[in-house]
Amino acid sequence: MEALGSLGTADVQNLTVSALLMKRMKSGGPEAGQFRQLLDRVGELGLADTPLTALNGAARN
Repeated sequence: MEALGSLGTADVQNLTVSALLMKRMKSGGPEAGQFRQLLDRVGELGLADTPLTALNGAARN
């Protein structure tokens, strides 16, 4: 996944949706505003603290 850039497997396992969006937002570029909108929306939906691994059904305890 391009959005994860150079993150390792362990990093991704501990990464939340909001943390990923904030990383992408801070990297700047023309998409920064869109990432901010996504961050706001995932907060409204209660998904901000969801681990990325839970989104694809691969969450591990």
